[in-house]
Amino acid sequence: MLDRPTNLKLSQREPLQVHASESIGAAMREAVFSGGKRIRPLFALRVARILNSDAELALRAAAAVELAHCASLVIDDLPCMDNASHRRGRPALHAHFGEPQSILAAFALVALAADSVVADVRNGEALAQLVAFQRRLLQTLDCNALIGGQAWDLKMTHRERQEKARPLATSKTAPLFELAVWAGAVSGVGLSNRLAQLHQLARSLGLLFQAVDDFMDAHAGERHLLQQQLQDLRAQLQGLGPKGEELQVLVNHLVRSWSATLADKNVLR
Repeated sequence: MLDRPTNLKLSQREPLQVHASESIGAAMREAVFSGGKRIRPLFALRVARILNSDAELALRAAAAVELAHCASLVIDDLPCMDNASHRRGRPALHAHFGEPQSILAAFALVALAADSVVADVRNGEALAQLVAFQRRLLQTLDCNALIGGQAWDLKMTHRERQEKARPLATSKTAPLFELAVWAGAVSGVGLSNRLAQLHQLARSLGLLFQAVDDFMDAHAGERHLLQQQLQDLRAQLQGLGPKGEELQVLVNHLVRSWSATLADKNVLR
């Protein structure tokens, strides 16, 4: 599922010049444009349609979510974190550019995400809406969300990680999906009840992502947990009625993609 609008917006956010080292810019581009499904921005843009948000503002916010996500993957893969040698079928960023450059690139991506949300916005109302989203973006990266979840994960034993898989995923994986809801809601109207439903859906999607990741890992993951997460997500999509159809298409695409890589093709039915 190719997300051309988000890719175009991301390309417009590339650093024009990196004074300290051109290799930082190259590392940033590799981190962002080395593949990926763009699920979070796709989710955000579908939320925007549900909530009648301004399409341009939502796209701007959605691109920032993806930049933050790419930065988080760079950090996750570092030897001092998950020590992953590959990402999306390619060498991990630290394997290609080295650890120092990768860390700097991740910091730069976070800065670019925050800056790009509000850059060159002249309309006062739009700027206020985007500044509110910018604050949520930074909160998502703080010690009460992604950073706190990663720190908790690093302290866990293998057994603890299995026993606390759901709260860990709620801290580590779900926040960026919830941020995608805020991106889609950046200028929406009539948000109250619908927004609460969408945030619950975002948490469930994040939990499903983590359950799939754990199931694919030979050291963790349980079949029944994965199937329960998928059932919960589908039930919540039905609760949205016709408004949830576009999100259902996105989830169906994900399930097909995941099923193609699983040895047991019936797990996600």
